[in-house]
Amino acid sequence: MESPTSSRISRPVPSAATATAALDRVQRIVDLVLSLLILAALLLFAAGFFRASSFASLWPVMQLHRFGDPFVASIAALLPAAARTYAALLLAAIIYAVMLIADRLFAAARQSAAKPRPAAIKGKTAPVATTVESEKARAKLLAEYQQIEKTLMDAKRRRCTFLSVDVVNSTGIKSGESQVAVTASFRAYEELLRKTFKATHAWKDSWTPDGVMVCFLNLSDAVNAAQTILRQLQSFNERENRLKAPFEVRCGVNEGEVVIFEDSSVERLVEETIDVAGHMQKYAKPATLRLGKAAYDALEDRSGFRATGEEVDGWATYEWSAKPVDETIPASTLRPETASD
Repeated sequence: MESPTSSRISRPVPSAATATAALDRVQRIVDLVLSLLILAALLLFAAGFFRASSFASLWPVMQLHRFGDPFVASIAALLPAAARTYAALLLAAIIYAVMLIADRLFAAARQSAAKPRPAAIKGKTAPVATTVESEKARAKLLAEYQQIEKTLMDAKRRRCTFLSVDVVNSTGIKSGESQVAVTASFRAYEELLRKTFKATHAWKDSWTPDGVMVCFLNLSDAVNAAQTILRQLQSFNERENRLKAPFEVRCGVNEGEVVIFEDSSVERLVEETIDVAGHMQKYAKPATLRLGKAAYDALEDRSGFRATGEEVDGWATYEWSAKPVDETIPASTLRPETASD
């Protein structure tokens, strides 16, 4: 009979992607609840200026006063008499501050969830010999090493495409802006990317504060995702970006065979294919997608691509832009750090 301890140990551990998705759902719910509470506090503040009996007798207004007045009264008791009129407004500000703190806590939790966790121990294993005390022991260790090496070498390699996306001059566009505007704009940008990746069948992703590396199971989906992002940025900057400077991104794509499994995380992979995708992005012009000749030759639809006349990691490269060619920023105008390894 299996012991309770071994039963607990053998339970599957949720993947980082599952934990991150769960945190995203919880954060949306918390933000929605806090936003409604802020709206209620603002309505209570506004209601203080409308004394009409017909307005005060409305059922929603009565319920708002019923549940909200005790909280407003508690805050008003702490204020000077002259400032008590603004108690409801202060309550809204407090709830907003709580929402900002909650957002930071969720961000920290997502970063923690993305870190790899030790695999669960499924059972007791024989102790590993750390010393060689005889020729027989040495031969046994060599045989085990050779078997492990063969198993690792025979691990199934899977053909994947990696897309690297990064915000150009992310530090500069944040300069001089309020924290609220920065947080709101970058959150909206991240949401744009997440929706695009979902629509284009992304398999795995790894996020940094201003960039992301995404794994796709075919080349066309990765290119489609990059082109969709570049096309939608103008509309995003007009409607959702609250910063003075527009968002511009660089995209890089590379395809190749990698050792990757269902439970693999992108940030733990050590593969040249991923490195080249990152380099393609770093050497791309703002508002463009760059890829190597091998990926270009494998594309079914090459419309809009043009040869750059430049090489990255030994590969001739091609680029695509949603803007006319003469509107893209020449690579020679980039600061050195934006095109470094």
